[in-house]
Amino acid sequence: MNAWWEKGNCVGASTETMFPEQCSITSERVFREALDLCKNCVVRLECLQFAMEMESGQRCRYGVWGGMTPRQRWSMWRDAENPAAT
Repeated sequence: MNAWWEKGNCVGASTETMFPEQCSITSERVFREALDLCKNCVVRLECLQFAMEMESGQRCRYGVWGGMTPRQRWSMWRDAENPAAT
């Protein structure tokens, strides 16, 4: 049986596409190509879950995982950890 990540639309994509060096830029445009790959990916949820578990509590996040940018994943994690703040 193949691992979930072997079924991702990003298989074969360049590292620069999924983890752009400019990831500190707040603009989502640097992630557009990666986000397009994620749109209809069959393992998108598994990918996002993996990233959220690996990054749990870390403010520093990199790359597109599960169709979400680092900023989006940070917001999701922060909101889940502090539901009264939302």
